[in-house]
Amino acid sequence: MVNYLHKLDDMEHNHEAYAERGEVAASPEARKWVAAVPSRKALPKPQEN
Repeated sequence: MVNYLHKLDDMEHNHEAYAERGEVAASPEARKWVAAVPSRKALPKPQEN
């Protein structure tokens, strides 16, 4: 589950940052957690049956 905090004054700025540069607004805590999660690229490919 994910909780979101929408700061209305920041929404347009955050949208433009994502739309123009692919930048995602996230708290330092969220960035730290994401950095600790192994990349999906590092996971083995699922075996086909």
